[in-house]
Amino acid sequence: MSASLPRKALISISSYYGVMYPDGTRRGLFFTEALHPFEVLTQAGFEVDLATETGTYGLDDLSLTDRFLAGDDKAVFEDPKHPFNVKLNSQLKKAADLKAEEYGLFFGSAGHAALYDYPTARGLQAVAENVWQRGGIVAAVCHGPVLLPGVIDSNTGKSKFPRSSWRSLNGPPASSCLAQAREGTPHR
Repeated sequence: MSASLPRKALISISSYYGVMYPDGTRRGLFFTEALHPFEVLTQAGFEVDLATETGTYGLDDLSLTDRFLAGDDKAVFEDPKHPFNVKLNSQLKKAADLKAEEYGLFFGSAGHAALYDYPTARGLQAVAENVWQRGGIVAAVCHGPVLLPGVIDSNTGKSKFPRSSWRSLNGPPASSCLAQAREGTPHR
């Protein structure tokens, strides 16, 4: 990451919170998909903000089950004073209120809810566009890449991230990218 870019990251969160399946299960922020990058980035010395398109969120019901929330993650969830929960519950930003130039890294967290609002989340997409155009890092996890086709190159009017350019990282490759981010030398 360029030394001239701010060491400040934005983690985007879906503002969708609604029923997706016949059993009435609600989809929203998949808790650990925003918590884990928050922890990695803050440990790497980044200041981190959280934002949604609307400034609101709801928690994905499935993300709060024992299958997905246990151990240290559950302890964080249950601690209202943990820095992540403070950001999420009292400092969550609305995309329209963000100053894109403050960020050097944009990370799209996800869960199924992202499928509902990320494709048209122009405020979040505009921040990602700005970060990318200044040489910053734009990344996403899980369903988060559905935000990326809306990140438009101002010179060409075309997507910076057409679907044909997407790459999926799981396991060791993903760990390698996170390690590179910690060191400040991520692969582009």
